[in-house]
Amino acid sequence: MQEQYDKFREYVEELEKCRKELENLKFENNSIHEKLYRLEMEKTSLKEKVEKLTEYIQNIEQVSRSKDEMILSLSRDINSYRKLLMTLVILLFLLLMVIVYLSMR
Repeated sequence: MQEQYDKFREYVEELEKCRKELENLKFENNSIHEKLYRLEMEKTSLKEKVEKLTEYIQNIEQVSRSKDEMILSLSRDINSYRKLLMTLVILLFLLLMVIVYLSMR
């Protein structure tokens, strides 16, 4: 009888160990699930940040292209004005020469 009781007790102890092990495994499982959830949230957040940064970079590139186009346009305008100014100076010089010529006659 004592032998059966000892065996029973041994089984109960083994069952108790298994129960504790199961509780620990459940806790670890929950902890892993929580970490996984946090990682998924972080992944989603990082995806959103990457999308925003990509959009921001595209906007910067667009502004840069617009700026380059404006600079090119201004350069053309300045070149045209320079040519007009040179033409005006030449015409004024010719007019001055005509005036001097006429005044000397």
